[in-house]
Amino acid sequence: MDMRSAQRERAELSSPPAKRRKYNGTRENARAVQVQVAKKDDKKTKSKATRGTRAARNDPVPSDVCEPSSPVLAGAAPTVKARCKIQRQARQKVLQEHNTQAKVDAVPENIPAKVPSRYQGLNEAIKSLHNAIPSSLLCRERELASLGGFLKTTVEANVAGSLYVSGPPGTGKTACITHLLQKYRDSSLTVINVNCMDIQRPQAIFTRISGELLGEHKCSEMAEPLAKYIVSSKRMILIVLDEIDQLVQRGQEVLYTLFEWPSLPGSKVVLVGIANSLDFTDRFLPRLQTHLRHCQPQLLQFRPYTKDEIASILFHRLGDTGVIDPKAIEFCARKVSAVFGDLRKALDLCRRAVELAQAQQHFQHLGGAEQRLENPSRSCVVTMKEMATVIANDASSSSLKDDSLPLQQKLVVCTLVVLARGSSTREVSLAQLQDGYRRVCERRQLKAESDGELVALCGYLETVGIIAVKGKRNEPRLAKITLKLQESEVEQLLKDKTLLSTILSEGL
Repeated sequence: MDMRSAQRERAELSSPPAKRRKYNGTRENARAVQVQVAKKDDKKTKSKATRGTRAARNDPVPSDVCEPSSPVLAGAAPTVKARCKIQRQARQKVLQEHNTQAKVDAVPENIPAKVPSRYQGLNEAIKSLHNAIPSSLLCRERELASLGGFLKTTVEANVAGSLYVSGPPGTGKTACITHLLQKYRDSSLTVINVNCMDIQRPQAIFTRISGELLGEHKCSEMAEPLAKYIVSSKRMILIVLDEIDQLVQRGQEVLYTLFEWPSLPGSKVVLVGIANSLDFTDRFLPRLQTHLRHCQPQLLQFRPYTKDEIASILFHRLGDTGVIDPKAIEFCARKVSAVFGDLRKALDLCRRAVELAQAQQHFQHLGGAEQRLENPSRSCVVTMKEMATVIANDASSSSLKDDSLPLQQKLVVCTLVVLARGSSTREVSLAQLQDGYRRVCERRQLKAESDGELVALCGYLETVGIIAVKGKRNEPRLAKITLKLQESEVEQLLKDKTLLSTILSEGL
């Protein structure tokens, strides 16, 4: 092979494959193709170098972010790929430094490293002060024993019976019964628990009971089908009627029918009625003591909680949280026991005091750590100051102030205030109250309630602690009624009510 042939073969081998396939002709054509390819490669190399030099001159990259192997350190212009990598690293470093500085600026220097432990129990204290039924009921051992004995002699012995449970609000009536019913959850006992506040009219209680026993497709307001069922039933039926005084009506047919069920031959019903009035059966169901003595229920009275009992329960609920000052707890127990003896009221006051302290803590936290820790010697969050504030805002006569009492009951209170002005003992007989109430309604063209309804209104006012009733049960009209509130307090609370303030100023 001569020299020219060898050069031609080398040129063909150095050129791209496509070019070799396309230009596989004469020697001159191959040489021309080789020259063109070399020129294009030189032009590309020069263009990349020029762009890299211009970019490095206009946007220099800090040397502290360049890698040791970067072309900048070698004195040569970086390639496009290397330059992009260097700029990305620079941006990430600057962004990281900015975020770190922002976090440092956002945290004040005087914030303590650890929040005091007494502030961490606020939520636990609020949760423990809710009205949920606890696992153990303190200071109600006598009542629990009486209820347990009644259920043992009736439900467990397959014997019908009835029980009326009375007591002021918040004395644990419903809580004790609910606690004992957990024992019969898995037994064959049929339990029907109804809150009569949900019943729109007295006859609807039969519809509710029949729906539980016979099914919703056989619901009826007729009592006869239910009477037949409870007589023929092979299982014991326990009916618990909370707020049973809501079934009061003229003639009391519904209540008499309910209390007659346990006395039917072969009956399997155990009836438990719960209400606030102490003399509910004597006042509204007098026939149970005369013609229907065999239907008379057993009686169980829940007494109000004492100061020591309320304080003991509050200490037990709060545990070792240390959120409320013991003196504040005793102060709350003393105030509640003096007016109502209502445990729910005591729990509510303590919970509101903790929520007040929590709100103050949050407000001080927004104001800075110095204000939040301005009194670091305090060992409790809720002191006498917060408790006194809450109790002052919750007067015993708040039911008059917030319109929670109906108009008829406020009319009774106003009538009692006017009548008590002429009495040195501030006592008014029920007969005087009835006559004065009628005159007030006639003069203002208002519909007056019947004597029976008026007695029921007085019973409710007694349970909420506004009045006190003393007297003979056999002669209700001779009972003495006393207003627990001061006359000036009632006038102050009702001064913005045009009708009621007119009665107080003009009299009967």
